[in-house]
Amino acid sequence: MMSTTLFDLAFLSSRPCEGIYRKGLLAHKMVVQATWVDPSIATLQRDDKRGRNFPILRCLIIGILFALSSIPLHAQLISPGDLSTVHTNLEGVNNCTQCHQLGQVGISNDKCLSCHTPIASRLEEEKGYHATIADQNCGDCHKDHFGLDFDVLRFQPETFDHDLSGFDLVGAHTTIECRSCHQPEFITSADVRTFKSAHDALEKTWLGVSAQCSYCHSSDNIHGTQFVDQDCGTCHGESEWEGIPDFDHAATSFPLTGRHQAVSCEGCHTPYEDQPDIIHFADLPAQTCASCHTDVHQGALDPNCGTCHNTDGWDLFTADFPTEAFDHSLTGFDLVGRHAEVTCSSCHAKPAPQTTDIQITYASASLESTFPDPVSDQCISCHTDSFHGGVFEDAPGGATCNNCHTEQGWSPATYDLARHNEETSFALTGAHLVAPCFTCHQTENPPELVFHFEDQRCESCHTGANPHGDQFQQDNGQVSCATCHGTNSWSMDGTFDHADTRFALIGKHATASCDGCHPVNETSSGLAIQQFTDIPLDCASCHQQDAPHEQQFEGQTCDSCHDSQSFFIETFDHNTTRFSLDGAHEGVACGSCHGAEQNPQGIEFIRYKPLGMECQDCHGDLENNNPR
Repeated sequence: MMSTTLFDLAFLSSRPCEGIYRKGLLAHKMVVQATWVDPSIATLQRDDKRGRNFPILRCLIIGILFALSSIPLHAQLISPGDLSTVHTNLEGVNNCTQCHQLGQVGISNDKCLSCHTPIASRLEEEKGYHATIADQNCGDCHKDHFGLDFDVLRFQPETFDHDLSGFDLVGAHTTIECRSCHQPEFITSADVRTFKSAHDALEKTWLGVSAQCSYCHSSDNIHGTQFVDQDCGTCHGESEWEGIPDFDHAATSFPLTGRHQAVSCEGCHTPYEDQPDIIHFADLPAQTCASCHTDVHQGALDPNCGTCHNTDGWDLFTADFPTEAFDHSLTGFDLVGRHAEVTCSSCHAKPAPQTTDIQITYASASLESTFPDPVSDQCISCHTDSFHGGVFEDAPGGATCNNCHTEQGWSPATYDLARHNEETSFALTGAHLVAPCFTCHQTENPPELVFHFEDQRCESCHTGANPHGDQFQQDNGQVSCATCHGTNSWSMDGTFDHADTRFALIGKHATASCDGCHPVNETSSGLAIQQFTDIPLDCASCHQQDAPHEQQFEGQTCDSCHDSQSFFIETFDHNTTRFSLDGAHEGVACGSCHGAEQNPQGIEFIRYKPLGMECQDCHGDLENNNPR
C-alpha cells in the first residue's frame, strides 16, 4: 500500500496550503512512510474525495503546520502513533533514526538487522524462514506505531507454512502443538538465547530451536550417550518415535534370523543395572548364544550353540548334531538299559513310529522340532500292551509296565513267586514252583500269552496230560484231579487211599502195580487212556490169564478157597468137600490127586473136579495086582 502522510493530505486538499506544505516538506520526508495508514485517516481521505467533512480536517492540519513553522525543523516531526511494547525504548523524536534512514522512505532493513542480530545471521547463512522471502523488506510484514498492544510480529502459527523454515513437518510432527518444540529449553542457538534473554522474550520467540531430534526428545531418550555420533533418523522415522520400522538389524553385527526376528526388542535390550532409564543397545555381548541363553548343558557340550542348534528354534538341530554325545538325561528322560541301545529315530522319527508294538504320540508343542518330544508319562505311552489284554488294570500299583519289567529288557520279569502267591488267587506249590512261566501263561497254537484264567482247575491246564478221559467226570461235568493227585508230581504220592473205592487193596494186591489192574487202552484218536473205572471186581476178570481151573468151579468165587495174600491155599479145609482127608490122606500132597491136564487149546490146568471118589480111581486095581 502507498504510504501517505498528513502533509500529503493537506497538499492534495488545498492550494493555499501549498506554501505551508513546502515549508514542512523536509519534515514530511523524514516521517516514517512505511507505516500503515490509520483507518480513520483513510476514511477521511475517501470522504474528501467525495467532498465531505475534509474542510475541518484541512484547517486543523494547516493550523498545526503553521504553528510548527516557527520552531526548529527536528521538532516539526510528527509521530504516526505509539510504538509497540517491544519497541517502547525507541519512543521519542530523538530515536526515529534508530529505525528510519534519513532521506529514505519506510524502514531501513540494515537498522532492523543491526538490532535483530539473530535474523541477520540467518539471512547471511541463507537459513530459516526469512531467507526464503524474495523482497526482504522488514517493514512489509512488521509494522509499528499502532499502539502498545500492537503485535509487531503478526505471526499466526495455524497458517504458517513450516516448510519455509527449512524443517518440513511430516508424520507425527504435523499434529503436535507448536510450543511442544518451540520451548526455551530446546533453543540451542547461542545468539538467539542471548538476544531473547536480554529482552525477556525467550519464551516468546520461535527462533533457535535445533533441528536435531535429541534436543526435543531428550526427555524420552532411552539411549543415553550410546548413539551421540549417529542421526536418530538412522533408526527412527517421524511418523512414530517408539517404533523403528525402517531399522535394519542386519546392518548391525548381529543379524536377526529365525526366531530372533519374532523376539521383541525388550527381550534382548534391557535397561542398564545402574541406569534403569537407559536401554542397552550398543555393544551388547550377543556374539555367543550363552550371552542371553542359559547353558542347560552346564558346559558339558560345545559352548558354540550353533554346532547343534539354529535360530529357527532350540528344538531344530543342524545336520552336525552330535547325537552320540548328547546327554539325554537333560531332557528329564534318562536312557538306561535297552533304551540306551536304540537309535534317536526309534522315538523321534517323523512321522511318529506306529507299529504293532510301538505307538508314539508327540507333544503338540514339539511337532515342528527336529526331535519331537514323545509323550512319555508311562511305558504304555510308547509301548503297546499287545500281551496282557488289559488284565492288569486292577493290579496293585496300576497297569504300569515297571510293576513287572525293567528297562534292561521285557524279560526276565521282576514278578516273582512271592508276588504270585500274594497277589493272585492261585498259589504255586510243589512242582508248580519250578515250572517255567510260559508252561501255564503261553498257548502253543497260536503262541499267545495268557495271564487271566477263568478256570483254575488242574484239568484246565493239564488236558493234554490227562490219561483218564472222562472216567472221573462228576455229575456237574467237572473233574477234581486233587482227589487223587497233589502238586508235587502226577504220581499218587500217598494221598490216594484205594480203600475209599469199592476194592480195598489188601494182601498181595497192596504191592501190585496200578498197571496190573488198570490197563492202558488206545482210543480211536490215538489217545492213550488208562482205565480206572468200570473194572470188574471179580478175581477172574484179572486173573483169567493164570486161571488153573478151566471152569471147574463155575458158580463159585475165588475167595471160596483163596485169599489175597497168595494164590496158595494155606487154610483150605478139604473136609468141606465131598472127600474128607483123614488117615494117610492128610499128609498126601495136593498134586498127588490133583494132576495137570491140558484143555483143547493146549493150556495146562490142574484138575480139581470131577475126580473119582473110589479108591481105585487113585490107587488102581489092587486085586488084580494092577496099582496106579
